[in-house]
Amino acid sequence: MSYDTKLSASKYYRLTDLASLWKLDVCELLRLVLERGIGVAILEFRGADHYVADPTDDDEFPSWAVFVAPDVLKRIASVGDAYIGGGIRFDESEATPVFFPERQLTAEHLIVLPKAFAELANLVGEDTSEMGADEQEMSIARRSTLLKQIAALAILLSKEQTKFAWGERPNSSAIALAISQAIAALPAEQMGNQKLNFYSESKINDSIREGLELLGFKKVSDEK
Repeated sequence: MSYDTKLSASKYYRLTDLASLWKLDVCELLRLVLERGIGVAILEFRGADHYVADPTDDDEFPSWAVFVAPDVLKRIASVGDAYIGGGIRFDESEATPVFFPERQLTAEHLIVLPKAFAELANLVGEDTSEMGADEQEMSIARRSTLLKQIAALAILLSKEQTKFAWGERPNSSAIALAISQAIAALPAEQMGNQKLNFYSESKINDSIREGLELLGFKKVSDEK
């Protein structure tokens, strides 16, 4: 029996499983982890010094969890893998470097511990029952879906009118300008504060671009 199977599911959660559960792309979840500084680890029972971790250890920072550097997570989010030869193990809250033979690391190897899982679950909107309607932040999954829908509408518009296209992709700048102009023409009393808070040209442009990236379009610095 492997060390992995000796650990109960409640002791750690695989990042790929959480992404599937919350209907998120793994890269989206990794970006959220990096933005919020949430610790991500791998299962590691032996180091170069032949240290053997206790598979029954259920402390807040168990000896079998070796934390990886943010730069490693950034590379995995960017290109899909990274090569590492060590990380950090916490022993009674003291950080201890751990070294082992270099290996390839992918998102499949990444885990989060219960405390980090609870923080992530809160961030993606799994538990907002105690918030009032005005206090609730849109969940990450919901926001991702809406951005993709915005991008899909931009794609449709670019197919219908060439002035809203930029090569093979929608021209988010031109579409955002047209929408902001249309919004500006509406009566102020009809839009209220939303007119100022949500429909600026730059915010519309950003939403379209972000949605296009989620649909697989390459990120661009600017559009003519």
